[in-house]
Amino acid sequence: MPTATTVFRVLHAISTALNTGVSVSPDALMTLLCQLAPPTTCPLIHLSLPSLLSIPPLQLTGYVDAAHANDLRNRRSTTGYAFVLNGSAIAYRSKTQTVTATSSTEAKFIAAVSAAKTAKYFRAVLHELSFPQLSPTPIHIDNVSAIQIINARKPTERSRHIYIQAFAIQDGKDNGDILMHHIPGVINPFDSLTKPTGWVLHSRHCRRIMGHYYC
Repeated sequence: MPTATTVFRVLHAISTALNTGVSVSPDALMTLLCQLAPPTTCPLIHLSLPSLLSIPPLQLTGYVDAAHANDLRNRRSTTGYAFVLNGSAIAYRSKTQTVTATSSTEAKFIAAVSAAKTAKYFRAVLHELSFPQLSPTPIHIDNVSAIQIINARKPTERSRHIYIQAFAIQDGKDNGDILMHHIPGVINPFDSLTKPTGWVLHSRHCRRIMGHYYC
């Protein structure tokens, strides 16, 4: 499935290695080049409104994940998030976090903050295009503690050391811009933005990302 979303994490890992002087095997580069070949039979499919079935028309939906302390150089975490509109991805990102998270909850909370900023931007764009979002943008994440911190302003033992600026996401929830939802990691289609997955799960996620399951 040679789409940008499926190789974004690999591109991020290779670019990080090259910038730090770490050697990259020729096999890894060749595999990546093969995956970057132009797609012929597996394009991104953005559905027309009558084809969306039970999906609310033009509802922006987000997915976010984080891999805690997976950067072995400085033990920083990786943020991965994406937004879907009309059945397939319109925006995605995989990036090393700029601060060192002390727990998986903090790593995923920081990732959710980045996703919420992007959601706010796309909500403004859709409003300008006369497609206002009439309900909070759902953002799916697999960490219950992060959801409790954001949705219910519920403090936890692991939220004490999260830098204060990050809590601006709670204002977004209170203003009706976003609402966090729990999703198991195994069915999060953008789980591969932060970590490698097996070929069966990877293929399933790719088809979901590209909108093939709605056809």
